[in-house]
Amino acid sequence: MFPLKTLRRRSEQMTVSIVVGTLSELKLTAVRQACAERGLVAKVTGVAVESNVPQQPVGYIMTGQGALHRAQQAQRQRPNSFVVGIENGIIEQVGGWADLAVIRLILPGQSSSTHIFFTDPVDIPADVVEEVLRRGIDQVTIGQVLAKRHPNKCSPVDPHSFLTRGQHSRQEVLARGLWPLVDYITHWSDLSNKAK
Repeated sequence: MFPLKTLRRRSEQMTVSIVVGTLSELKLTAVRQACAERGLVAKVTGVAVESNVPQQPVGYIMTGQGALHRAQQAQRQRPNSFVVGIENGIIEQVGGWADLAVIRLILPGQSSSTHIFFTDPVDIPADVVEEVLRRGIDQVTIGQVLAKRHPNKCSPVDPHSFLTRGQHSRQEVLARGLWPLVDYITHWSDLSNKAK
């Protein structure tokens, strides 16, 4: 990452347009939060797109494909903006399962190359993953299974708060995972402005 002090000084001179391939208020708020935390002045908007992956992606490849589809579809609608695709999935790791988001970035006017970022993984109990796999990844998500098991303690759209015992919400995990992306946008914008 780039030094925060430098980023804040540079970002005061520009406002960038960031389009996110979603209408999810949670994801849009996470992008806005990351921009604010890293000192980037940005107009963040969402567009309706499909991920073209199951409701609960499994593995890096499927999750990454979902993020890429979201970014590419958003880029077709807004080719002159920074475009972001975010997809959460469950990943098998040494010692168990975890949820993480794959984040894809397409720069303005570029469609052939993307940049990839990840959130920190959040551990998921194996029996929850087993239930999702048994019921079908097209039918149910980790959050829905946990919310049904713990109706007053877990939100189906934010299982992260429950899984981390209230230490981190899904929005906070996403925002932190977006910091390197925001830093990259700031650095790229600064270089582009100098080249003009």
